[in-house]
Amino acid sequence: MRVMRLFTRRSLALRREEGTFATDRYVTTAKRRRTVVALLAGASVVGWLYVFFGSEIFRVVTVEIHEVRDLERGEVVKEVFASLDERGRWPWSRRNLLLVEADALERDLEKRLYAERVAVEKSYPNVLRLKIRERQSTLVLVSDNELFLLDRRGFVSKRMSVEEEKEILSRIAKPSSKSNNDTPILTVRAMSQVSVPGEPLIDERTVQRWLETFQELSRAGFGYRNAILEYATSTDLILNMYEPYDVHFDLLAPMQPQIQSFFAFTKALAPGTRIYSYVDARIPGRIYYK
Repeated sequence: MRVMRLFTRRSLALRREEGTFATDRYVTTAKRRRTVVALLAGASVVGWLYVFFGSEIFRVVTVEIHEVRDLERGEVVKEVFASLDERGRWPWSRRNLLLVEADALERDLEKRLYAERVAVEKSYPNVLRLKIRERQSTLVLVSDNELFLLDRRGFVSKRMSVEEEKEILSRIAKPSSKSNNDTPILTVRAMSQVSVPGEPLIDERTVQRWLETFQELSRAGFGYRNAILEYATSTDLILNMYEPYDVHFDLLAPMQPQIQSFFAFTKALAPGTRIYSYVDARIPGRIYYK
């Protein structure tokens, strides 16, 4: 009996020891499994991150542009990629379509392209579609009996042919309602530089200020024969009207208040009042005339 009791005690002791080891083995195995799962999950996450952000699958390859009138498609594509490269997020590819912020890209392209409105649509996996509403981006510059086309950057696009010159001069001599929708005409009486096609003649900011002024005049329905500046740097814009007088506007001041002030002035003129020389609308609400 005594031997049996000792055997039973030893068996119970061994079972306890085996239970303790089994628990330890279970805990160790569970830890290993969790480690393996964590490693596999981490590898999976890294792999998917690479697929979506590090690989070339979603890299912008094609830029589709709806019909444009004056802008060159090559210039548009160049500015799109330049904008993406500047606005990219390190360390991911700066041209990754997933990370392209359409709103921010639209605003940036409107500035870069001097456009009235740019709409950006993402088409996965790697296409950007653009719809561009262009502003008037060219004007006819007349100086020293020469006529040439000036683009929004201040570059001389081309000299006018004889036939084109006749058409422009006829627009000045006999303007029509259609003329308001045509390329604006600006006469600069004294130019300090010689016009050479393909070369810059005026700085970009000045040209864009001219173009914006002509657009505002057109939107307001302001009719005139042509615009005149004494020098390219002048801020006194002289509009040669259909009537036998000129109207002066300040290029550096907001144009709409000046235009509305001139309209109010003409409506308030007493019947029979004649203007022989000019109207100065550069100070809104205080019109001078002669």
